[in-house]
Amino acid sequence: PAAQGSEWARASAFVSFLSRKSTMSLSMYQASVPVFIRTLGQLSAILDKAAAYAEAKKINPQVLIQARLAPDMLPLSFQIQTASEYTPNMCSPNPNTTTNT
Repeated sequence: PAAQGSEWARASAFVSFLSRKSTMSLSMYQASVPVFIRTLGQLSAILDKAAAYAEAKKINPQVLIQARLAPDMLPLSFQIQTASEYTPNMCSPNPNTTTNT
């Protein structure tokens, strides 16, 4: 009987916890834009390394831009375009509008 009372108290506390209204202390901007900035910066660094590699090995950069890591994967140019377009579209105040570059 005493154990049932403590189980009931824990269950009641859990239900109370779930029913509380919580406010988000972190905005969507704060949660997403720094990640986008970091990701695009990393992509830029990777592309700089690829350009240096192509120059050092005397490879036409177009070869790397059209490269695929797997046969069913789209080329690097598509990956770059997607990453570049995704960020402004996600940060757009109106989700129904897109910015095409």
